[in-house]
Amino acid sequence: MLRAAGRWSALAPVALALAIGLVAAAAARGLLRSPVRPFTDGWPVHEPPVSVPALLAALAAATVCFAAAALGSGGRR
Repeated sequence: MLRAAGRWSALAPVALALAIGLVAAAAARGLLRSPVRPFTDGWPVHEPPVSVPALLAALAAATVCFAAAALGSGGRR
């Protein structure tokens, strides 16, 4: 029972860090734009659109990886 509690207690900080990191990244993307133009010839450079399915797939993959790391960090003693 204590081992299971130890494994699950490691998941809470990982989930919290993941949520805070995603919110911070979204805020930074929305607020900060590059002040330096990537090219000096004046051509307009448009940012590619964000694909929602790709974003959700990346979020799911990150969640699975972090959960596996948190649950596997307990080890056997």
